[in-house]
Amino acid sequence: MSFNVCQKVGLELEGFTFDQNGQPVDVYSALAGGVTLPDRGLISTDAAPYQIEISTVPCQSSQELFDCLQACLEYLPPEWQFVWQAIYPKKNGYPPAWAPKRRYIALWQGLAMERPDVWASVRNIAYYSSLQFHFEIDPLSKEGLKVLNAINNLSPVIVSEAQSLVGIIPNERFYQAWQGWAKSERIPAYRLFESTEQLMEFWCSIPRLLYRDEQGNWWADTKTKPAYDDPFHCGTVWWDARPRFDLGTIEVRMLDSMPPSAIPKVLDYMLNFIERVLTGKEDRVLKQHDYNKLMKLT
Repeated sequence: MSFNVCQKVGLELEGFTFDQNGQPVDVYSALAGGVTLPDRGLISTDAAPYQIEISTVPCQSSQELFDCLQACLEYLPPEWQFVWQAIYPKKNGYPPAWAPKRRYIALWQGLAMERPDVWASVRNIAYYSSLQFHFEIDPLSKEGLKVLNAINNLSPVIVSEAQSLVGIIPNERFYQAWQGWAKSERIPAYRLFESTEQLMEFWCSIPRLLYRDEQGNWWADTKTKPAYDDPFHCGTVWWDARPRFDLGTIEVRMLDSMPPSAIPKVLDYMLNFIERVLTGKEDRVLKQHDYNKLMKLT
């Protein structure tokens, strides 16, 4: 069955990986940084070396999407055990560890230049995993603006409603982990744009954080005004729903990680929510105070 609101959908599922003795697996070393399965997806690490991230290719139907996810899971060693939840189960007593990617070093340097007093708390992101969807909706279109506005405004309501369908209680610490360590323009917040022009003006006013030179080296850079579709800029603005101008998608990022078997119901909810937005049937709008209260920001 094809999707009713867009041509294609992709997903990114993050989780925590352990061996048969319950010890964290160094996924980064085991996969030599990452593995691409043609026409299926990419298997890599996220922030932490013991985190796994499965990114499917864009798919035209739910069946194709979950076939791709299953193919990626079947590629992995059968002795690996996965915990698909928002918070690292060994969080207490273990300092956050990050995979040794040069991009992360440049990212830290950029954040240190931007917010020298608080940037270091970004390291706690390695404790958290999420489920993300990419909906092939042009973020520069009127439809894209409607979807961005609705999800960024109603994100705490969406998380509660979607996850209640599969018995997952939203975790407040997951919300809090994304606050405070970067410029307010970069992180999840109450956002409503009146036009695509206003969105673009705001988006391009956020400085670039890092870039990659022709030799493949990563560098911090907080002084350059970014191109709107610079993929490294698109990847360093962490809104709940962010425009991926580089991919032509809207990326929904605020859902907790969850077992693969739970994803179909949550995807159906998101597709129905987007359809209601685009057909004018979703008219809920939070006020700033109510948003902050739901997000535990007050």
